[in-house]
Amino acid sequence: MAGPQDRPVRVRSSVSFFLTGPTGEADGADKLRERARQMIYATAARECDVLKQALASECRLESVNSRINTPRAYGPARQEGINVTGSMTFRITPK
Repeated sequence: MAGPQDRPVRVRSSVSFFLTGPTGEADGADKLRERARQMIYATAARECDVLKQALASECRLESVNSRINTPRAYGPARQEGINVTGSMTFRITPK
């Protein structure tokens, strides 16, 4: 009979950060958004290693989502950039 450690478990993780740089149609805005997605995907790729070190004997990435938006800020102190949120779901087998 399988014990609790043999049953797969879903683990969800999320990250949020701000990247400064050009937005909208400005030169370099596409590169900034691409860099943001690359950071989310790289985080997802490393997360299985973190889960294996901490609590999983096996780990498989099930999904990754990224969301990028330009915050509305007013006033002269507005810093140009994008808000980035990424979420990822893993299927693990606990140790």
